[in-house]
Amino acid sequence: ISMIANHLGISILPQLVVQGYEEQVQAYPLHPCYARNLGIAVKSRQGLSPAAKKFLRLTQEIVPRIQAGATANASRAPRRTKAQAV
Repeated sequence: ISMIANHLGISILPQLVVQGYEEQVQAYPLHPCYARNLGIAVKSRQGLSPAAKKFLRLTQEIVPRIQAGATANASRAPRRTKAQAV
């Protein structure tokens, strides 16, 4: 982001990366919206701590519900034409 803020480039970035830099860069949404697949990588489930096992289990339960809600909300959300720094 510092390269963009210093007029040294342009980039396609996730919205979460741009948040907090609104005064330094301008963000323009892509139409249509694009998504990416994320995953969790582990060397072995057997070596995971109890907390890591619970995190993996909860993530596998919760993410499908979040995805279903995001898909439903995206079809109802109005499209913005331009997102600018304030």
